[in-house]
Amino acid sequence: MIKSHVFLRWDAHKTIDDTKNMIQQWVNNYQYDSTYYWGMYLKNGEMIGSIGITIISEYDFKGELGYKIGSR
Repeated sequence: MIKSHVFLRWDAHKTIDDTKNMIQQWVNNYQYDSTYYWGMYLKNGEMIGSIGITIISEYDFKGELGYKIGSR
């Protein structure tokens, strides 16, 4: 089953530290084999968003995929 879009309920990062903290959380989650994150970049190297997947059930081949793209 594919769920419809869900919009994020938090504000864009206001500081570099906001982004560094988020990336550190991603790194910490890599201790689990069920969570993966990637940054989305323009060809010029500017990061514009991210993509993540969390495996919910390997047995049922189920997971959640989400993405975020900056509004600018």
